[in-house]
Amino acid sequence: MYTSQYQAWGDSLTYGSIGVDRGKGEHYAYRVWQYLTSTGKTVNFINRGIHGTVSSTVLASAPYWVALEPDVITLMIGTNDASGGVPVATYQTNVERIIDVIRTVKNKVIVIYLCKLTRRNDAIDVSPYNDALETIAINKNVPLIDTYNAYTDVSSNVMDTVHYNPLGATAVANKIIERLTTDKILSSLK
Repeated sequence: MYTSQYQAWGDSLTYGSIGVDRGKGEHYAYRVWQYLTSTGKTVNFINRGIHGTVSSTVLASAPYWVALEPDVITLMIGTNDASGGVPVATYQTNVERIIDVIRTVKNKVIVIYLCKLTRRNDAIDVSPYNDALETIAINKNVPLIDTYNAYTDVSSNVMDTVHYNPLGATAVANKIIERLTTDKILSSLK
């Protein structure tokens, strides 16, 4: 039986759809879950990554996902917002509201980690969205993991313009794990 739960919320980067072998657990969220279970903790892993998802879709789904009362959530959303031209102000409001929904769970502290959008191999500029995440992290008192700087050589870490290959997925997972280790998140899990 599981005593704790980790949910990874996001888009195809979280799901691990292109460039990694999901069957071999090569996507970043699976690697984070492996870390959380590395000391014998029984942590249930639910991957809420959905292909093509934007922040408004995550916001609409959040009440259902959070009803399972996860202990830890990583939220990496915005790649499709950026490429789809969603205004940064709309994106920021959506992410703020996602955090508000997560915080509605009574009698439970859910640790939320925002993750910056990662480097791309195309002309889409994610920096305004990452700036919005920095503002959200401050205003909502939520940790922000600098996954943007998980790697600098985009061509060696992505399969197409944005989806991680195993090397990129490992680099992103290592950035997240580094922060979870710093925050001693394992000690808070049952």
